[in-house]
Amino acid sequence: MVAGDITVRQATSDDVEFVQEMLYQAANRPGYEWPSLEESLREPRNVRFWRDFGRDGDLGVIAERDGQPIGAAWIRFFHDDELSPIDDPGVAVLAIGVVESERGRSVGSMLMSQLVELARRAGVRAISLTTGLFNEAALRLYEAQGFTQVFRHGDGVQMRLDL
Repeated sequence: MVAGDITVRQATSDDVEFVQEMLYQAANRPGYEWPSLEESLREPRNVRFWRDFGRDGDLGVIAERDGQPIGAAWIRFFHDDELSPIDDPGVAVLAIGVVESERGRSVGSMLMSQLVELARRAGVRAISLTTGLFNEAALRLYEAQGFTQVFRHGDGVQMRLDL
């Protein structure tokens, strides 16, 4: 997909470093002190999103401007010790991140639209995600894509999109 000077392409295993950077941005709350990238990526709740990136069942998209990656969105199915208490092993889990300087420019919408279409074509039946209730821009994006809130705990919310 091409929109203006932004291209969205399918992610590959070669994109793992950029995916890790986007996960770091997505996993750490603004206004708080963040651990180092390395520390954050070693946390079990984060490792599960990037270890063996490109494994069977992974689907992802990368947004680029002038050949430089500016955002990533991907889904994967978790198994065994990767599952969190609220995960359903039959439902793909979403992660998304956009470079800070590109936020608010519809990059997230482009990524989500392409990823959801890719998931539908692949026969994925549902996608879930977890985000903070404080992240109003993300909540608007997910709701615009058809995600609904299914579980709240503290300042977090799990959302789901049935395909």
